[in-house]
Amino acid sequence: GWQGVLKSLEKNAFAGFDYQWPQVVLATVAGFCLDVLPFIGIFFGGSFSIFSGLTIACIFACYAACMKVHPQSLVSFPAHPFGTLLTLFVVWRSVFSILHNGGVYWRDTFYPLERLRAYSKN
Repeated sequence: GWQGVLKSLEKNAFAGFDYQWPQVVLATVAGFCLDVLPFIGIFFGGSFSIFSGLTIACIFACYAACMKVHPQSLVSFPAHPFGTLLTLFVVWRSVFSILHNGGVYWRDTFYPLERLRAYSKN
């Protein structure tokens, strides 16, 4: 179910950033600015609205290019900013959980953060 998926993503999302929270901050800012803000900024007017429109057009072009492989890809385009926000939520949930617990519990075994960071460098 969705709880199992969330738990699996929770243990792995922070690993994708080598367990470094500053990288998560940078990815959050970039993700918000590139994937969410344009969908809001289109309504601001002026040059910000133009740049937002161009960014949205680029995102749309990526979805359109995927239609060769996934014919229904354009159906998910309107949900793009929400998908980004959901992804950022899962990543931050992973960060807080792992930092709070000092590591990851997986299949009845605790893996300390220091050990995880050491493995991620190899």
